[in-house]
Formats: sequence, C-alpha cells, structure tokens
Amino acid sequence: METEHRKARGIPSLADEAYRRAMMALLEEKPFETITVSSIIARAGYSRAGFYQYYDSKYDLMQRLLEDEADRYTEILCGCVPAGTSMPISEDFSYRITRDTFQNVFGKKALYRFIINSEQEAYGREAFCRLVTERFLDKAEIRRDDSRVDPELENIFYYCQTRLYLSYIAYWSQHGFAPSPEEMARQVTCVIRCGMEKAVLHRHRKR
Repeated sequence: METEHRKARGIPSLADEAYRRAMMALLEEKPFETITVSSIIARAGYSRAGFYQYYDSKYDLMQRLLEDEADRYTEILCGCVPAGTSMPISEDFSYRITRDTFQNVFGKKALYRFIINSEQEAYGREAFCRLVTERFLDKAEIRRDDSRVDPELENIFYYCQTRLYLSYIAYWSQHGFAPSPEEMARQVTCVIRCGMEKAVLHRHRKR
C-alpha cells in the first residue's frame, strides 16, 4: 500500500528518529501487519500529532525506512570504491563489500526479514531492488570495470547484484543469522570466487 501524499523529506528530528526506531523495535516483536500507528507512537514516546507531521501512515513510515536503507546499501558500495574509478572485480573487494553489507544487515535483522518475506509489492525484494538500482545509477562515479556498457545493461547489473545479495541474506536469515557477519562474508566470497572460476573455465572450453 502506498500513500498518495508524502511529507517532505529532510534531516530527521529527534521525534522523527524516535518514530523510526519504534517501528524497527516493533518489527523485532511482531509482524508488520499487526503494528498500529498507536503502538508506534506509544513506543516512540511522542505525540500522535507529531507522528502525522512526518508520516501519513505506518505504510509511509515503512517506505521511508526502505528508502533510507537503500541509501545506506548504496553508501556501503560507494565507500569501497574511490570516486572516479571503476568497480573492481577481485576477491578482496568482494569480501570487503560483503562484510560491510552483512554487518549493516546484522543490526537491522527484522527490517531485512520484512523485505525478504513481504508479499506486499511496495515493500518486498523487487521494490528494494528498484530503489537500490535508482540510487546506483545516480552515482556517476560508480561503474563496472567496463565503463562503456550502456545504461540499460548497468541497470540490469545493479538490479541483479542486489537481488543476489538479498538471496544470500535470505539464506542467512533462515539460519538465524548465524554464523557471524564476517564468517558469512567469507563463505559468500568463496561462492563468488568459485562462480568466477567456473565462468573462466567455461570460456576457455568454448575456445
């Protein structure tokens, strides 16, 4: 469900941050469908009028949380790639970006469970992948090794990469977010390396 009217975004105030933290905490305790605006307000400790100053509904608040997380996800990747350079394809880079991503996810387990399991079109994996892709394409300094690739292929690349990471996170979630983010990153990096080695072997066999 998406609201027709959206409040203007800006730097979150103390009250706004409290509503966001309240939603995140409630997601740890119960399904999103059973969370009410009243419960968010009670947990935040601010007024009902204050809530509606920032959000139209709990759905509006959730949309903001997803947008913020898409921003954070993009920042993690951008932080691993120096401005003006292309995205490296190496085992060390794969480990660093995967470790940083999983460390971020570990602190927001309930939110990612919601993204992975949501049956609502506006909040599930597809929606998150679209948000992330939009943000990647806005970052002109981030490019794959072949910066000549056309925009549509870049769109596909970023979408598929995000979808792949969500699959790793879904597997991790099913196992209770064990092992640790660092160990999970090592395992995923190994999977990525094996996939790259098979791709190289396949290309050699075709020659």
